[in-house]
Amino acid sequence: MINDCFPLISVKMSSRNPPFMSPLVKYLCNIRNRRRSYRAENMIRQEKINALIRTNQVNGVKNERAKHSKGSKGWWETVNRITGRRSQGTRVSSVISPDVINSFFQSINTDDT
Repeated sequence: MINDCFPLISVKMSSRNPPFMSPLVKYLCNIRNRRRSYRAENMIRQEKINALIRTNQVNGVKNERAKHSKGSKGWWETVNRITGRRSQGTRVSSVISPDVINSFFQSINTDDT
């Protein structure tokens, strides 16, 4: 009975999604993108998506406020994380040992001195 009234909805989330992207927002975006012909429904759905994104961003800032009570650097780190501007890169030295990197650059070096 409960499965008929409230069916499970599966949405694939990725680490590349912005922080404000919740499973509900992603699900609504998928519906909006599939149903392009229903213009009035999509307008209402887009307003709902925008409201959810704003709420998620505000909640993210409120959660981070306690961590960064002083200074603008902490706030800018929070802004960059929320907007997705902060890169999640890994250092080369954590993947390849520094000895391998040094031997490679020694092998391609053409300067005798």
